[in-house]
Amino acid sequence: MPENEKIAAGLKNGGNTRVLNDQFGRPSEMVYIRKFRWPDLFEGGRDSVCPAFIVEGREVDGIYISKYQNYVENGCAYSQKGRTPATNLTIDEARIFCSSKGKGWHLVSNAEWFAVACWCRKQAISASRAETEQMPEGFAVTGKGWEFVAGLRLFNGEIQMIPNNDSAANVDESRTSSRWRAVSRDGELIYPGKQETFCLDGVGEGNTRQDVHEIGGGAVLAGSVRRPQFTKGPSDRDFGCTCILQKELKAESEICVPDLIRMAGVGISGNASERDDILYVRNYGERIAIRGGNWELADGAGPFALYLSHSREVCSQANGFRAAFCRL
Repeated sequence: MPENEKIAAGLKNGGNTRVLNDQFGRPSEMVYIRKFRWPDLFEGGRDSVCPAFIVEGREVDGIYISKYQNYVENGCAYSQKGRTPATNLTIDEARIFCSSKGKGWHLVSNAEWFAVACWCRKQAISASRAETEQMPEGFAVTGKGWEFVAGLRLFNGEIQMIPNNDSAANVDESRTSSRWRAVSRDGELIYPGKQETFCLDGVGEGNTRQDVHEIGGGAVLAGSVRRPQFTKGPSDRDFGCTCILQKELKAESEICVPDLIRMAGVGISGNASERDDILYVRNYGERIAIRGGNWELADGAGPFALYLSHSREVCSQANGFRAAFCRL
């Protein structure tokens, strides 16, 4: 077995934390999540394996998620208790720090994040247990810091994703990558720009102001974008933005929300959640996915909170990340 796939020390302290070495023999504390099926999390919907456990058409037995937000050392990301998380980096830099650890190592994907968040809720894991061996630290506690996730973005308001958990194979997720897929009205993954696809449209009217400000009204799942928050043409700059509670995100009339949107964690209405996790949206330009909490403000933060409002160049002290691993 390659060195980067060896478990350096099995279960730690009797819980589900395991210590994994990367290709350089350096350890990280990880939480192991065994494969489960979509109906294990939600009633109804497709009877299939959760997408987090399907990588390039092959099922994996489980995934390992960094227990702690990562720090960077010698160009690689590591998960160790008590270390200050790395910030002030871009999502592309975070992906490099994760993939540099060796085969199977990658930036936590949106598919993985949402699967773990749903698993935690299904297991009724409370915030008081978040520091135990039961789950990655910070997933149930608000105010822990926003985190980059791979495999999901908005592009001019269109919801685009990397299929299943192909992000775990470190596929191309650049702005112009041909790997991105949109979701058709009948719930299938298709090439972007081919027909009506699921988008996040504004409710309030946008404007041409070129400063950071909020557009009232929130967002809605729609088949096209008719109300961009910035109306002077596509731009990756951070101007008008809107927000809504995830559980309150609705679809326009006569639009049936498919499982692919639900499994991406874009809107959690109908999932029996009473959380006030928030969704931020800029439906113009390219917007990467950021999840979790905020270093200073806990309002609206939580495992289901989602930022789709920043460009891939965002680099902030508020944003961190964590690596994941699966055997490929």
